[in-house]
Amino acid sequence: GVNESGAEFGQGKYPGEYNKDYIYPDVKAIQASIDQGMNVFRIGFSWERLQRSLNAELDSTEFDRLDEVVSYVTKNGAVAILNPHNFARYNGQIVGTSQVPNSAFADLWKRIAQKYKSNNKVWFGLVNEPHDMPTAQWFSAARDAVDSIRALGANNNVLVPGNAYTGAWNWKETFYGDSNASTALIYFSSSDKNIIFETHQYFDSDYSGTHKECVQRPCNNLFKNFVEWLKANNLKGFIGELGAAINDDCKACVEEAITYLEQNSDYIVGWAWWAAGPWWQDYMYSIEP
Repeated sequence: GVNESGAEFGQGKYPGEYNKDYIYPDVKAIQASIDQGMNVFRIGFSWERLQRSLNAELDSTEFDRLDEVVSYVTKNGAVAILNPHNFARYNGQIVGTSQVPNSAFADLWKRIAQKYKSNNKVWFGLVNEPHDMPTAQWFSAARDAVDSIRALGANNNVLVPGNAYTGAWNWKETFYGDSNASTALIYFSSSDKNIIFETHQYFDSDYSGTHKECVQRPCNNLFKNFVEWLKANNLKGFIGELGAAINDDCKACVEEAITYLEQNSDYIVGWAWWAAGPWWQDYMYSIEP
C-alpha cells in the first residue's frame, strides 16, 4: 500500500486553514491506487486538529474530513491505517510527561476506537515515529493506549511503533536507555491479540529518506534484525514507510527489499510506500496518481 499524506501538513499551524495549510487526500487518486493493486492506505493527520485540546471531544468538522477518506477506503475493500503524524508529541510536548500524560494519549485513542471499533478494516497506528524520549516512556504510553482501545471491546489491529524514528535497521540497538527490541517485550507479548509492530526503512546513506541515492546494499539486510526478532518472539510486523527515488540503484534496492518482505510474510503483514498525497508536486518519492 501507500501513505496518504496532506492532513498532517502545516505543522505548528493549529488548527490552521483547510486547503491552505493542509489538505485531506483525494479519494479519486486513492481509487486509482486501488485499481493499481494497492490494498492498504496509511492516512496521516494531526492530533492537534482532530482533538483541539487534550481530553476534549473530537472536532466534528475535522473528524468528518478524516472519516470521508477512511470510509471510502474501507468500503472499497482496502485497509485504512489511522496515523496521527505527531512523533509522540502534542503541540511540541512529549507524550508521557506532565504536559501530555499517558492518560491524554489514551483518551485520544479511546475516542477514535469508539468511532471505528465495528470496522476491522480500520487499523490504529498509534503515532508516527516517536523520537528523543526514553524508550520505556514511549512503550508505557503505547500500552496505556492499547488498554484504552481494548477496554471498549475494539479488536482492531493496532500498530505499535518503536522509539528513535522506529527504524527497522536499528531495532535491536540501544538508544535513549534501552533498545526497542528489549523494551517492547516488557510491555507486549505474543498473547496480545492483534498487535503489530511498525518500523520504517529508507535506503539512503543516513536512512532518512531525504536523498535520491540508494547506497545501503544489499537492501534486505536492513530488515533482518527486525524480522529475526519477530520470528524469535512469535510476533507480527508492518513496514509503515519505505520509499526511494526513481533510478536504477533504487529500483534494484526496492526489489530486494520487497522480495525479502514477501519471503517473510508469515511475520511481515505488509508495507506502505512513502508517499502519495495531493500536495507533493515534484517530490522525488511521490507516487500520487
